[in-house]
Amino acid sequence: MTLKLVVDKPKPQKVIYGKDFVNLAGMKMIFCEWGPKSFWMSATPVTRGHYDGVAGPPRFADTLKRAVDDEYGMSEAEQALLPKVSVDRTEAVSFCMQLTRSAYESAQLPADHRYKLPTEAQWLHAFYTGSKERPEDLESIAWFGEGERKLPHLVGQKAPNAWGFHDMLGNVWEWCSGFTKIEEMTPCDEAVYLEKSYAPDLVVTRGGSWRVAADEMHWNIWRPTPPRLRDIDLGFRVILCKSRYKPMKIVAAEMVG
Repeated sequence: MTLKLVVDKPKPQKVIYGKDFVNLAGMKMIFCEWGPKSFWMSATPVTRGHYDGVAGPPRFADTLKRAVDDEYGMSEAEQALLPKVSVDRTEAVSFCMQLTRSAYESAQLPADHRYKLPTEAQWLHAFYTGSKERPEDLESIAWFGEGERKLPHLVGQKAPNAWGFHDMLGNVWEWCSGFTKIEEMTPCDEAVYLEKSYAPDLVVTRGGSWRVAADEMHWNIWRPTPPRLRDIDLGFRVILCKSRYKPMKIVAAEMVG
């Protein structure tokens, strides 16, 4: 099953524990059962439509738009369903903070919840749908092996997993919130990243992308990534979970009160 091409943003729904819902940005948020660690995660990577609706137009050169305009001739509605790429980890975290504040101000979000990047454990829990079964047919669920292509595919065009998540393999790499240390890297990773003199703490990204060669794509693909990297095949998705931290405007209001 693929996602429909929708021009109008779906109406936001109230957050109810244990239920899927649509948030203020128009993302479908899927509930992931995990006992006291349960959370919601976006059904697809964050799209251009989701991102621009919350964070506004990009501050940096939009290389993806140039590729779309020059070679692919997509409509505006189609462009809105492309994954949001070329955002570094800080920008992805900032988007989560802005979405949290907007959702709280619109009374959609309980005060003890917030949007954030998934930890690697949360990402894997959603990928495996609570089990350890490996996907058998990667081509049915993932875009990969298209090194000559200049932009990602529209989200939701490949089959979802059992919980309804699309594009967790292929299409675009996805930021996780956790870091990896140099001593945890393989010699191959070190050859790629350390020769470029990046910082020693590197962020985990998961899932691979359309540019990963067919003989390199596998169900457990990941890489250590410099947190300031912006790349045309690097995006993210968000989770919603309970948090001991409150949005800044809530804290400010309590201090005034």
